[in-house]
Amino acid sequence: EKAGLQPGDRILEFGGKIIASYEQFVGELKARKPGEKVKVKFTRSGEERTVEATLDKRPGDDDGSISWRD
Repeated sequence: EKAGLQPGDRILEFGGKIIASYEQFVGELKARKPGEKVKVKFTRSGEERTVEATLDKRPGDDDGSISWRD
């Protein structure tokens, strides 16, 4: 959400890698560390968009989970 993504957006690329499935996206996200910057390409209502996001530790998660912010 902080990176501008909304429900229904479809992630096409994450950090330069084409994303073909949710599982692949989660794997790519877990392979990164908080503070890293990545480009995220996605579609919304048929329009391609790209944002640069800075990965962030998710509040309340002690398992190393990360989210992103723009």
